[in-house]
Amino acid sequence: MTVEEEVERLKQRVHDHDKLLRECEALKSQVRRLGERVADLERLH
Repeated sequence: MTVEEEVERLKQRVHDHDKLLRECEALKSQVRRLGERVADLERLH
């Protein structure tokens, strides 16, 4: 594998990791909202 190919491979890995990180942050936000909703519903009963 040439240096250029290795650089491109690493760039793709960084891009993939960044995408996963954004997805995880979005999921964390959704879980937090769901937790708040559950707490609200529990208070009503």
